[in-house]
Formats: sequence, C-alpha cells, structure tokens
Amino acid sequence: MPQITISPDTFRNLLRVCEERLEDFDAVIAGLLSENASKRHARPSVFANGVAPDLTGTTLREAEIGGKPLKKIDWNALMVEAVSQAAEKIRSPEKLKDLITVKHVPGRQDGYYFVPSANLSVQGQNANSAWKSTERIAKALNLPVKARFMWGPKSGNPGGIETLTVNM
Repeated sequence: MPQITISPDTFRNLLRVCEERLEDFDAVIAGLLSENASKRHARPSVFANGVAPDLTGTTLREAEIGGKPLKKIDWNALMVEAVSQAAEKIRSPEKLKDLITVKHVPGRQDGYYFVPSANLSVQGQNANSAWKSTERIAKALNLPVKARFMWGPKSGNPGGIETLTVNM
C-alpha cells in the first residue's frame, strides 16, 4: 500500500475539509480530486451583452475586439484597444471623448495609457471599470468582443475559466 507524507499545514487543511469523515482520508482525497476534475471539464459560463460578474481578482487570458486579438493581454490593454478602434471609426475628437467614460487627457501623460490613434491617454482601471468602458465602446460602435478570463484564488470559482462577450 503506498504511503504519502504531507506537511502539518496541509494536514490541518485536510482536517477542516474532512469534518465528520475524519477517519477516511482516502475517500476525502478521492472526492476532492473528483470535484476538481469535474470543475476543470465543466463547460465555462459565457456572459454576454451587459451581464458581467464582479471581475475583481480575475486575470484576462485571451481577448479580441473587432476581430483583432490582443497582443498584450490584460483588462487595461483591452480597454485601450477599444479606444484605439473607436478613434479609427470616429473622426470627431469631441464624439470620441464623449464615448470614453474613464479619465483621459490629450496627448501623452505619464502614468496613463497612451492611445496613438486617438492622440490621448487614458487612466488605468480595475478589471470591472476597464470591462465596462470596453463594453460601452463596443456596443456604441458595433464591435464584437470576446474576453476569456480566469477567476482568482479568492473567488467562488478559483481557476475557473469564463468568457465575456459583446455580440453584434
């Protein structure tokens, strides 16, 4: 029969999980492995057109907007690409500024993200605000968006992969 060695911290955590099943560690470990496997193979949720969860602590894994995949992958890069594509579609600087809901300044500004096609800089945002700004621009300009993200360790679905979309 194989034996394993675990650290005292892992043992305490396992005891917490075991609760009343304290005498059967093998069954507890098998159950945890089965639960983990089912989460990993579960079909990811897709949040579309205005239905977004709280994105705090998430990590963007891949994204595209207007059919263009992001090279740098994070929530602010997605927002910056949305502003860039908006600048290419909207020739009026005033209309563009009205569409951008995050703080922005003309030209290049230290501590901000510079958007060359718009000749302005936008302030970085948390995941929720960056997504809301991206979604607003995408809906206004009929730009499809697909953003796959991973839940962080403190979320209700740690390591789970989900997708946000704006479909046109």
